[in-house]
Amino acid sequence: MTLAPPRPGTRIKVRGVIGESAERPDAADKVKGQFEYASDLRERGMLFGHTLRSPHPFARIRSIDTTAAKAMPGVRAVLTAADLPTRALEAPSPAHARRGARPAFWPEYGDLRETTVYDGTALRPGNVVEGPALVETPYTTIVIPPGLIYSINQHELGILE
Repeated sequence: MTLAPPRPGTRIKVRGVIGESAERPDAADKVKGQFEYASDLRERGMLFGHTLRSPHPFARIRSIDTTAAKAMPGVRAVLTAADLPTRALEAPSPAHARRGARPAFWPEYGDLRETTVYDGTALRPGNVVEGPALVETPYTTIVIPPGLIYSINQHELGILE
Protein backbone atom coordinates (compact mmCIF):
# COMPACT_ATOMS: atom_id res chain seq x y z
CA MET A 1 0.00 0.00 0.00
CA THR A 2 1.37 3.38 -0.96
CA LEU A 3 0.28 6.64 0.55
CA ALA A 4 -0.49 9.63 -1.58
CA PRO A 5 1.34 12.85 -0.71
CA PRO A 6 -0.70 15.34 1.32
CA ARG A 7 -2.82 17.85 -0.54
CA PRO A 8 -1.44 21.36 -0.75
CA GLY A 9 -2.47 23.45 2.29
CA THR A 10 -3.03 20.39 4.51
CA ARG A 11 -1.40 20.62 7.95
CA ILE A 12 0.77 17.66 8.75
CA LYS A 13 0.62 16.65 12.43
CA VAL A 14 3.97 15.79 13.92
CA ARG A 15 3.94 14.16 17.35
CA GLY A 16 6.52 15.01 20.01
CA VAL A 17 6.88 18.69 19.21
CA ILE A 18 7.52 21.04 22.13
CA GLY A 19 4.36 22.91 23.10
CA GLU A 20 2.01 20.32 21.63
CA SER A 21 -0.55 18.73 23.94
CA ALA A 22 0.06 15.08 24.64
CA GLU A 23 -2.47 12.54 23.44
CA ARG A 24 -4.41 11.25 26.45
CA PRO A 25 -6.11 7.93 25.76
CA ASP A 26 -7.93 8.05 29.12
CA ALA A 27 -9.31 11.58 28.64
CA ALA A 28 -12.75 10.56 27.31
CA ASP A 29 -13.36 8.12 30.21
CA LYS A 30 -12.25 10.77 32.74
CA VAL A 31 -14.59 13.39 31.28
CA LYS A 32 -17.51 10.94 31.27
CA GLY A 33 -16.80 9.87 34.85
CA GLN A 34 -16.10 6.29 33.79
CA PHE A 35 -12.37 6.23 34.67
CA GLU A 36 -11.40 4.47 37.92
CA TYR A 37 -8.86 6.39 39.96
CA ALA A 38 -6.79 4.58 42.60
CA SER A 39 -8.97 6.12 45.34
CA ASP A 40 -12.06 4.61 43.66
CA LEU A 41 -10.76 1.04 43.76
CA ARG A 42 -12.23 -1.33 46.36
CA GLU A 43 -11.36 -4.91 47.23
CA ARG A 44 -12.89 -7.27 49.77
CA GLY A 45 -11.04 -6.96 53.12
CA MET A 46 -9.21 -3.83 51.98
CA LEU A 47 -7.78 -1.60 54.72
CA PHE A 48 -7.75 2.19 54.60
CA GLY A 49 -5.22 4.51 56.16
CA HIS A 50 -5.43 7.98 57.62
CA THR A 51 -2.63 10.38 58.54
CA LEU A 52 -3.14 12.72 61.47
CA ARG A 53 -0.76 15.67 61.46
CA SER A 54 -0.12 18.19 64.19
CA PRO A 55 -2.27 21.33 63.88
CA HIS A 56 0.77 23.31 65.07
CA PRO A 57 3.40 23.92 62.37
CA PHE A 58 6.98 23.19 63.49
CA ALA A 59 5.76 21.76 66.82
CA ARG A 60 8.03 19.19 68.42
CA ILE A 61 5.87 16.21 69.37
CA ARG A 62 7.36 14.72 72.51
CA SER A 63 4.80 11.95 73.08
CA ILE A 64 1.64 10.51 71.54
CA ASP A 65 -1.11 8.64 73.38
CA THR A 66 -2.60 6.20 70.86
CA THR A 67 -4.90 4.41 73.34
CA ALA A 68 -8.14 6.04 72.11
CA ALA A 69 -7.29 5.47 68.44
CA LYS A 70 -6.51 1.78 69.02
CA ALA A 71 -9.83 1.33 70.87
CA MET A 72 -11.93 2.63 67.95
CA PRO A 73 -14.05 0.02 66.14
CA GLY A 74 -12.46 -1.30 62.94
CA VAL A 75 -8.96 -0.02 63.73
CA ARG A 76 -6.37 -2.69 62.91
CA ALA A 77 -3.17 -0.74 63.62
CA VAL A 78 -1.95 2.65 64.82
CA LEU A 79 1.55 3.69 63.77
CA THR A 80 3.71 6.55 64.98
CA ALA A 81 7.20 7.66 63.92
CA ALA A 82 8.61 5.31 66.57
CA ASP A 83 7.27 2.37 64.51
CA LEU A 84 9.05 3.36 61.30
CA PRO A 85 12.38 1.85 60.21
CA THR A 86 14.01 5.30 59.89
CA ARG A 87 14.50 5.23 63.66
CA ALA A 88 17.41 2.84 63.05
CA LEU A 89 19.35 5.77 61.56
CA GLU A 90 19.30 7.68 64.81
CA ALA A 91 22.30 7.80 67.09
CA PRO A 92 21.28 7.54 70.75
CA SER A 93 23.09 10.63 71.95
CA PRO A 94 25.34 13.42 70.66
CA ALA A 95 27.61 12.89 73.70
CA HIS A 96 30.41 11.56 71.47
CA ALA A 97 30.54 15.02 69.81
CA ARG A 98 30.67 16.97 73.08
CA ARG A 99 33.82 19.09 73.08
CA GLY A 100 33.41 20.77 76.46
CA ALA A 101 31.78 23.96 77.71
CA ARG A 102 32.45 27.69 77.78
CA PRO A 103 30.68 30.80 78.99
CA ALA A 104 28.31 32.41 76.45
CA PHE A 105 25.95 35.37 76.77
CA TRP A 106 22.28 34.50 76.28
CA PRO A 107 19.86 37.44 75.97
CA GLU A 108 17.08 35.12 77.14
CA TYR A 109 18.81 34.87 80.53
CA GLY A 110 20.48 38.29 80.52
CA ASP A 111 23.87 36.96 81.58
CA LEU A 112 26.74 34.58 80.81
CA ARG A 113 25.94 30.89 81.16
CA GLU A 114 28.21 27.87 80.96
CA THR A 115 27.24 26.43 77.55
CA THR A 116 27.93 22.99 76.10
CA VAL A 117 30.02 23.04 72.92
CA TYR A 118 29.70 20.28 70.29
CA ASP A 119 32.01 19.36 67.41
CA GLY A 120 29.73 19.77 64.38
CA THR A 121 31.86 17.43 62.25
CA ALA A 122 31.29 14.59 64.74
CA LEU A 123 27.48 14.84 64.80
CA ARG A 124 25.70 12.06 62.90
CA PRO A 125 22.20 11.52 61.44
CA GLY A 126 19.68 11.29 64.24
CA ASN A 127 21.72 13.32 66.73
CA VAL A 128 19.69 16.03 68.47
CA VAL A 129 21.26 18.89 70.43
CA GLU A 130 18.97 20.91 72.69
CA GLY A 131 19.65 24.60 73.29
CA PRO A 132 21.27 26.46 74.76
CA ALA A 133 24.34 25.05 73.03
CA LEU A 134 27.05 25.86 70.51
CA VAL A 135 28.01 23.67 67.54
CA GLU A 136 31.43 24.48 66.13
CA THR A 137 32.63 23.48 62.66
CA PRO A 138 35.85 24.47 60.88
CA TYR A 139 33.92 27.24 59.08
CA THR A 140 31.30 28.54 61.51
CA THR A 141 29.70 28.37 64.94
CA ILE A 142 26.00 27.50 65.10
CA VAL A 143 24.21 29.11 68.05
CA ILE A 144 21.29 27.08 69.41
CA PRO A 145 19.17 29.34 71.63
CA PRO A 146 17.29 28.01 74.68
CA GLY A 147 14.08 26.20 73.70
CA LEU A 148 15.27 25.28 70.20
CA ILE A 149 16.83 22.07 68.93
CA TYR A 150 19.46 21.34 66.29
CA SER A 151 19.09 17.94 64.62
CA ILE A 152 21.06 16.14 61.95
CA ASN A 153 18.86 14.57 59.27
CA GLN A 154 19.52 11.46 57.15
CA HIS A 155 21.34 13.61 54.56
CA GLU A 156 23.72 14.86 57.29
CA LEU A 157 22.24 18.37 57.13
CA GLY A 158 21.68 20.36 60.31
CA ILE A 159 18.14 21.59 61.00
CA LEU A 160 17.49 24.30 63.61
CA GLU A 161 13.89 24.29 64.86
